[in-house]
Amino acid sequence: MTDVSQKTSNKDREILRGLAGRVREIAELPEMAERKQRLYDLNSLKPQRPVVLSYPEGGWVELVPEDSLECENKVLRVFENRLRQHVYWWDHIHDDNALEPWFAVPWVVDKGDFGVVSEKHHGENRGSSVWET
Repeated sequence: MTDVSQKTSNKDREILRGLAGRVREIAELPEMAERKQRLYDLNSLKPQRPVVLSYPEGGWVELVPEDSLECENKVLRVFENRLRQHVYWWDHIHDDNALEPWFAVPWVVDKGDFGVVSEKHHGENRGSSVWET
């Protein structure tokens, strides 16, 4: 990632507040409580009907492209991207997933290299990776 100590601009703050507000609106819809119950029932081995879940995974870079992000702070762009994915999911994917009215900030862990440095090369178009040792 990058240095999180960079001052947050008012513009970035407003972008994130707007997106977070939209995600919260979606998460608080009565339909979300029904979806959560449906997923709970499924996990309790008491499904009412088949559940359809769709995860675009590597496709997010095309659905929410980098050039659509507006935040200036690089760390906040990661959060903006995730919030935009939630809104896109609601607007376009229409599966049985449920949103929560909160945003999880991921941990940042530096595991180190234990004194063994190896270079990683990525394939084209988000392909495979290989390490040189």
